Amino acid sequence: MAIYKFSCPDCLKQFDTESDIAWKADQKASVNCLVGKQPKCTVVCLGISEPRPQPPVGESSGAAAPPPVSSTPTILLDEPVSATKRVAYLEVQGMDGGILRLTIGEGRVQTFGRKSDFDLSDHPILTDDKKMSRLHFQIDSRMHNKQPSYIVSDLGSVHGTRLTRQLINGVTSIQLYASKEDKQAHDGICLEPDDLIMAGSTILRFAVDRVSSSDFSMSDTPDQTNYDPNRTTVF
Repeated sequence: MAIYKFSCPDCLKQFDTESDIAWKADQKASVNCLVGKQPKCTVVCLGISEPRPQPPVGESSGAAAPPPVSSTPTILLDEPVSATKRVAYLEVQGMDGGILRLTIGEGRVQTFGRKSDFDLSDHPILTDDKKMSRLHFQIDSRMHNKQPSYIVSDLGSVHGTRLTRQLINGVTSIQLYASKEDKQAHDGICLEPDDLIMAGSTILRFAVDRVSSSDFSMSDTPDQTNYDPNRTTVF
């Protein structure tokens, strides 16, 4: 347990607090701030706080003086931002109206397609969409500049894969095919949050969430079995 000095740019104050986390200088953390300006602040660690000076040995300190009243806000530290984990997934509306979540694992190439008696993909999707192939598209998760990226490619599906992205100046739509020589189209597009993937007539939304590393487990990962039938998603 060490005492660290933090700076809160939202409250324009500095404060010391004990923590069993090994903080580094300039490391940021999300906090619950009780000063009342806003529920969440982002504070910056300034390093280990200097110990308070002690009275000289043998010098009588007299009666204990009451501690000075501090104007430092009481702040409860959460986990540092670096202690969170990215969870990427696709959302698709199921046949019963619920929203299915298909998790995209990091550092892997995963395939998606229509569920059948002989599943060919890593994520078979139960749908009556005959335009979706049993092996329709893939997402390659790889590290780029120390950040995960997710690259979608068509796998030679009959009806192709279309990517739709909302931009500031409108909407862009890109057709993906596996064979550029035959169909002269783009392939291998890096996904951005809220991109829409159309596989056949089925629309899937790409999303990325952050969860606490201490709370993360594979059982908590969004999957096809976890959906809310009362939730409505506008694609």
